Amino acid sequence: MSVPHRKNINKGETFVINVKCRQNHTWQGTVKWVDGQKELPFRSALELIKMMESALDLSEEEQNKEEPMEW
Repeated sequence: MSVPHRKNINKGETFVINVKCRQNHTWQGTVKWVDGQKELPFRSALELIKMMESALDLSEEEQNKEEPMEW
């Protein structure tokens, strides 16, 4: 079984996570994407992870637009 991997490795992104409270065994707070200059609230650790993953996907799309396509 082969595991697909990304050819382009993300340059790295910076997130500032502010946990305001812990309720129902998870975190609530805000996450700030420093490079994207956006800040959003999150209601659970899972939602936080999904937000960060979507920011990385957006960053990767921008990188792919600037680089010529390789065959």
